[in-house]
Amino acid sequence: MKTLRPLLLLCSLLFGLRGVVFAQGGAEVILFPPNTDAFPKITGYTAVYDAAGQPIHGLTADKVALWENEQPVALTSWEEIHPGVQVVLAVNPGPPLGVRDVLGVSRYEYVYLQWQSWIQSHGGTTLYDLSLTTGEGVYLRHSADFTTLSEALAAYKPDFRQSQPSLAPLETALQLSSDPTPRPAMGRAVLFLTPPLPDNTLKALARYADLARQQHIRIFVWLVAAPEQANSPSAQALTQLAQATGGTLTFFSGQETLPVLEDLFAPLGYAYRFTYLSRIRQGEQHTLQMEVHPPRGGNLTGEGTFALQILPPNPVLVDPPAQIVRAFPPDVDDPAYLEPRQQTLTITVEFPDGHPRGITRLSLLVDGHPVAQRREPPFDTLVWDLTSYTTSESHSLSVEVEDVLGLVGRSVDLRVQITVPQPPNPLIRAARHYGDYLTWGAAALAGLVLLWVILGPLPRRQPAGEPVARPRPSWRNLTQWAPTFARRPGKAPPRGKPLATLHPLPPEENGEQPAPIVPELPLYGEEVLIGSDPAQAQLVLRDPSVAPIHARLWRDEQGQFFIADRDSTAGTWVNYAPVSPYGARLEEGDIVHIGRVGFRFHVVGAPDLTPVVMPLTGDDQSPSET
Repeated sequence: MKTLRPLLLLCSLLFGLRGVVFAQGGAEVILFPPNTDAFPKITGYTAVYDAAGQPIHGLTADKVALWENEQPVALTSWEEIHPGVQVVLAVNPGPPLGVRDVLGVSRYEYVYLQWQSWIQSHGGTTLYDLSLTTGEGVYLRHSADFTTLSEALAAYKPDFRQSQPSLAPLETALQLSSDPTPRPAMGRAVLFLTPPLPDNTLKALARYADLARQQHIRIFVWLVAAPEQANSPSAQALTQLAQATGGTLTFFSGQETLPVLEDLFAPLGYAYRFTYLSRIRQGEQHTLQMEVHPPRGGNLTGEGTFALQILPPNPVLVDPPAQIVRAFPPDVDDPAYLEPRQQTLTITVEFPDGHPRGITRLSLLVDGHPVAQRREPPFDTLVWDLTSYTTSESHSLSVEVEDVLGLVGRSVDLRVQITVPQPPNPLIRAARHYGDYLTWGAAALAGLVLLWVILGPLPRRQPAGEPVARPRPSWRNLTQWAPTFARRPGKAPPRGKPLATLHPLPPEENGEQPAPIVPELPLYGEEVLIGSDPAQAQLVLRDPSVAPIHARLWRDEQGQFFIADRDSTAGTWVNYAPVSPYGARLEEGDIVHIGRVGFRFHVVGAPDLTPVVMPLTGDDQSPSET
């Protein structure tokens, strides 16, 4: 008898009456939560069903319209996919499942054989995510292996006569079906095998229907009971549960033919995948609306929501310097040559919203003002030009970045101290550069002074009323020193009255130094360069102490004359005081030295301020001399 039972069971399934099925059709468009990992490119998924609950195949992009936050967006791709179905089998044990027919086969055994038939037909597929829950707990959780499901069903051997039905298996099944699916847009289905439920549990079914609709879960109910309970309150409540979720209710008393599971689940395994470029720039909760025009006419619409927060990029200065020290190179005191001339800053850009994207602009701000900018990759460095910072001061440093969405972010302000030393004193620099020569020169001069004091005659007093002769330069050697002064070649001599002149100092006014005797230098232009290089200087002095471009002499708009040193070695001197590169003002009668070549400065038309030695009178004599 036991060997005939499977055969009789199979015959009953093949030739029995068709099960009573209650269903409610309804065309719909289901929008699944999109994938925003590649923002601003968004990948969405949708499933489209007709009024019979079957998927609509072959839709093209021109039959679809999409809105994001009520603003139309264009699809960049559209394709049909087959992601599969997440199925949960839920067994709610109770005495009606253990009732046997004349062949000795229980109602549950008929169901078990139907399930095993579906399992055997899907031995190699991976399109399903399978779970099994019962009144005793979860027997299988999210497996793609049908063999494992078969073993879990075989291991479940309940005592139906001692069991009482409840809603616990249904609640667990909905929890399992709400778990994330292995692939996006997979269908979700629960097959709820149950006897009639107690009347005090029926009101709770509406809450389970709401939960299922929120997760797009179809509930298929297989109600196992005696034929007379087909229209019981429990049957009616379970029918409403199935219809509310797009599923069906099958009544089974042991005589009807059970549905083929593939017919229930396979239509849920199809969907469409699409992409578009998002226009989201702010907010956290967003909506998608889709309108579909099926080939057979009509319009279907669907709506979904998703969470996405977009924040401005955050630039960060990596190890910025707290202090930058600018220094003069050796033997240089011109601020234009301060080093370093620039500072390279390293920047990293973070995206707090977790969506990296392109950068269009990177700017460096100093004290709130842009000083450097980059609009082409790489966006990881900026160069700060330091040439305009010639004094010690503190500055505020920050970085501003703009992304492809037009969102702008700015780093925190950092204080950077720029330290610039004072330029070295020209006398100290000259002493450092010519230290040995100055030492020997000072010693020689001291010896000469001592020798003059010892051997030199005392000056003879001039008679009263006889003027002391004013010293005049001797021009005996004018011819042999003429090559010392030459005008710039290639230019005609200037004509007209000069603005000023440089009169050469005679040896007695030059401190008895062995300086050359040169002719008078007329100054015609508003600005002239003095040096030893005829190709660069307008007034050329050919003397070893004169640099190629030694000094600059000019007249300002008020008619005042100035002279400035051009970083020469021997220096430029006015009244025996060194002149800096910033210049010194010249007055009538000033003594000017270009290296060791001395002049007295005269402004044409100014009164002669050359000192004249006058004789002493009797009133000027001291009492000791009377």
